[in-house]
Amino acid sequence: VMQNMFRGSEFDQVKIGDQLFPGFPFMQIVDASSMVVNANVNQVDVERMRIGMKASVRFDAFPDLVLPAKVYAIGTVAKSSRYRPDWIKEMAVVLKLEKMDPRVIPDLSVSADVVVDAVENATLVPREAVHYGGAGSQPGEAFVWVRNGGAWDRRKVVVGVSSATTVSIQSGVRPGETVALETPPKMNLS
Repeated sequence: VMQNMFRGSEFDQVKIGDQLFPGFPFMQIVDASSMVVNANVNQVDVERMRIGMKASVRFDAFPDLVLPAKVYAIGTVAKSSRYRPDWIKEMAVVLKLEKMDPRVIPDLSVSADVVVDAVENATLVPREAVHYGGAGSQPGEAFVWVRNGGAWDRRKVVVGVSSATTVSIQSGVRPGETVALETPPKMNLS
C-alpha cells in the first residue's frame, strides 16, 4: 500500500519520480487476511475501553457491510487532532477485524461502535428524562416523570448502565410507558 506525501501544496499518494528522504515510509506491506482499523477516540471515552472489548465496524463505501472486531490495542499518550481545538485530545485505538469480506481493502474510511457495557432486555430512556434529588427525595435519588392519562406521576427509578444519550432503567418504568424529558407543568403533576 503506497503512502501519502505532500507534493507542492497537494497531499497525494507516493508516485514514481517523487523525491524521498532516508527514513521516509513510502509503502506498507499489508496482510489482507488479517486487517486492523487504526482509529482515534476522544480521551473522555477511551478510559472505559479495554483490550478485548467487542466492536462493530461499518464501512462508508459499503453501507450494508458490518464486520465484528475486537479492541486490539489502546494508546497511552493523548494527541491533538488537526480538526479539533487543542484542548480536545484523542487516543489511538487499534481494532482487529474478526471476520473478513473480499470488498475490504486498505485505507477505507470506517466508523466503529465499541461495546463498553451491555445489558440484555433493558428499558432505555433518554438521559434528559432522569432527574436526581429534589423535594421529597434523598440526595442522588433518581426519578422520572411518567404519563398517567392527562397527568404526570413522579416515579422513583433504579438506573443501570448509561451512555452519553440513554440510561437503562432496572426498575420503576416499564417498556412502552411515556416519560417526560423535563419537569411537566405544575397543574398536571400527581
